[in-house]
Amino acid sequence: MYYTVGSAMERKEKKRGIQKDEVWNIIQRVLLDTSKTVSLEEYAETVGMTAVTLNRKIVNRCGYTVFQLQKMGKVLNACALLHFPELNIQYISDYLGFTNVEDFYRVFKRYRKVSVREYQTKNIGCGAQMQSGEESLQILEYLFLHFQKTISNERNGDRDEKEGISD
Repeated sequence: MYYTVGSAMERKEKKRGIQKDEVWNIIQRVLLDTSKTVSLEEYAETVGMTAVTLNRKIVNRCGYTVFQLQKMGKVLNACALLHFPELNIQYISDYLGFTNVEDFYRVFKRYRKVSVREYQTKNIGCGAQMQSGEESLQILEYLFLHFQKTISNERNGDRDEKEGISD
């Protein structure tokens, strides 16, 4: 009898762990799906939850709603795109799916607490000296936007050996 109860509890814990991973995967997808707007219902359908349940689980995990995460992801992407002088604001706004440039400016200021122009002057301007915290944030933004694969400290040979790959 004890074994049955233990097994049921283990299955419940395992299921809860899978759901947590699914929630984190959705959070990552929301932040990265910046050039298109995927509905909460679409995300919920992929993990077999209702939209309300998924949104509640996301808020519990990270403190933000799907809508807020979508806007934050777009702003993070905008920060990276602003480093390319050949891209104008209209292009960035359109590329990230904002309804118009004014909406882009408003959302950017809400999430970064500075205007686009202030951000450019402070973080991108010619020879601007960055504080270490700002530099760290830029590095994190870059890594977030460009490296989606799992980082491992294994050498290729060690990984190949584990996966049964030979020369």
